[in-house]
Amino acid sequence: MTKPPKVIHDKTGDYQKANFDVEIAVDAMRWQDTYNTLILFSGDSDFDYLLQNLRQAGKRAVVCSTRHHVSRELLAVADMYLDLRRWKEQWGI
Repeated sequence: MTKPPKVIHDKTGDYQKANFDVEIAVDAMRWQDTYNTLILFSGDSDFDYLLQNLRQAGKRAVVCSTRHHVSRELLAVADMYLDLRRWKEQWGI
């Protein structure tokens, strides 16, 4: 899925922002019968409720983020956490 970024105007200038949180959550719930494990590349605590619901439905959740950009809530509900910096070092990517 793609969507155009939103342009934000503030006193420091213009910047673009693309929020996909709702789309990710809706798609994850809509397609939950097609997968066993959700791999989420985000550390945003907004996804805590999604992961809780998927876990109640018997799904596994893997959270991929960097250590200082992942919420405690996601770490608590995830089956596994992958630190992308360590992964990058290990795989040389």
